[in-house]
Amino acid sequence: MIIHRKDSKDVRLNKKRFRKRLKRKEKKYTEGVFKNIYGHLSEINLLLSKNQTESNKYHAPKTRCKITDSDFSLYNCAGKVINVVLNILNTPSKGSFSLDFNNAQIGFGALYFIDIMGWYKSKEESWKLYFDNLSKEQTELFLNLRTDKNNEKENGNLHVINKHIKIERREEQILFTKEYEKGSKEIRSLVQKGIAEMTGNEKYELSKETHSAIHSVISEQFDNIYQHAINTKHADLCGMFDKRTNTVSILIFNFGPTIADTLKGNQLPLHVRQYKDNLINTYKQKGFFNLSQSFSEENALTLLALQEGISSKLDADETRGYGLMDFIEHCFELSIGTKIVIIPGQTTIRIDENYKIQKKEILGRERRVLSFNKEGDILNKPDKNYVLDHGAFFPGVIIETTIPLS
Repeated sequence: MIIHRKDSKDVRLNKKRFRKRLKRKEKKYTEGVFKNIYGHLSEINLLLSKNQTESNKYHAPKTRCKITDSDFSLYNCAGKVINVVLNILNTPSKGSFSLDFNNAQIGFGALYFIDIMGWYKSKEESWKLYFDNLSKEQTELFLNLRTDKNNEKENGNLHVINKHIKIERREEQILFTKEYEKGSKEIRSLVQKGIAEMTGNEKYELSKETHSAIHSVISEQFDNIYQHAINTKHADLCGMFDKRTNTVSILIFNFGPTIADTLKGNQLPLHVRQYKDNLINTYKQKGFFNLSQSFSEENALTLLALQEGISSKLDADETRGYGLMDFIEHCFELSIGTKIVIIPGQTTIRIDENYKIQKKEILGRERRVLSFNKEGDILNKPDKNYVLDHGAFFPGVIIETTIPLS
């Protein structure tokens, strides 16, 4: 539709609106047959209620949103991604929400998280998402995502596998282990298949290091879910291989306790509790918890839990507290360009090549430490660009790992 110079202001405005409607895409989130099979409605209510009480930056819901960040990803702006989801979830039932992606670079984890929470919402009633200004490739991906169920999608650029992992708690973890290990195997297979296609080498096989890194990403978080999130019934796992860049992305999230929650209370081993209390007191004395610094006690406890040998389960199993460091090392041994973001509660921890794991004396012996400061000292304040309070609250843990493969 052509806009002419002689058109009145109202006519011009109506033509512009019509053009926009033509460009706008629509995605329908249809109410599932097996309604609320995983307890998604209670998780939505938990997410909404936590943000009404715990996040100072949460605002009244909108029916439309325009993304303003050029890099809209969980790594770059987790709080803003969660806020978009909160507004979507607050949209009236059988209503619609308009999302202008504003030609931003949308991270895979952000796109997946928005989509899966949209399907969570559809467990109550069907609704529609209108969106525009998303790249052609990502529009195709977004329209084809069906994260409400186990599925697999592939085109010339991307290969995506989505899994809902049911967690059954028995004396032997047989079903639980088989489910996430099957997902791990499928994600490694899609990466191997993608590289074989791109190189033209049908006999290509992933190296032992690549197998170990990808499996470590998945097994470590599911082990933590089993050990710490005792009431969690399921978790979501998604793997994507970008054939254009040889990059594998893995997103895992679950509702339940945050990482900081596992270090609260009086059930901690005595030496861990004493070190935690010393850390918090030191931070308070140094004024690290000033509101203007966007650094909270929750952020500090999450950072502490990242360190080697720090776990609430040490009394029962002295080998606990090593998995996160092992997983991080596996990824960076495979690719120095690895990026990991850990999002529990209101905390974002970003991990890249700029801050490396060091060995320091803490809790009576040498341990691997990731302090996010030049001193390599966890008792000093971490870099605010790597450990921060992002505002919105996620009641559980999200971890996205991106590994560029050579």
